[in-house]
Amino acid sequence: MFVRVKNIKGNRYAYLVENTWQAKGSRQTVKAYLGKVLTPAAEAAHPVPDISTHTYPDAVLALAAWTLKNHGFAETPEGHRKDNAHVKLSEKAIRHKTKNAALELNEGYLCDHTLNQLLNFVGEGTREEEVGQRLANAMLEAGISVPQETFVQLFNKIFKPLKEESPL
Repeated sequence: MFVRVKNIKGNRYAYLVENTWQAKGSRQTVKAYLGKVLTPAAEAAHPVPDISTHTYPDAVLALAAWTLKNHGFAETPEGHRKDNAHVKLSEKAIRHKTKNAALELNEGYLCDHTLNQLLNFVGEGTREEEVGQRLANAMLEAGISVPQETFVQLFNKIFKPLKEESPL
């Protein structure tokens, strides 16, 4: 599944879409409405937070907060706010006024679905490269772009190697 943006009457809206293959080719099925797409411009480059002492979920939330700060969101007691958009990372809620929203950040979309997908990421696998690629894709889909050293720290918090079965 992936996020697809549609233009309707001059406004952009995000949907969760799944591809299915049929005799005539690929068809897209809308699985969920994610909200209106908001595109905050990158404003400042704040220093990357140190996530070495954080647990995996706390590290993801810290990196999401860092990304929001880089795009001009101000931190308030209720969460992060910019214009009519407000993000409550503790509740995993991204809203425009009172409705769901998707923030177009970096190369992805931060919305309720992508944030939950990243927080519930399962780092089990037999190959480090495969799990690392899946984590990188989940972060990219959520619009969170971090330096390589920070990504390695985050990966080491989640990766749990499984034993490979020996071929008979």
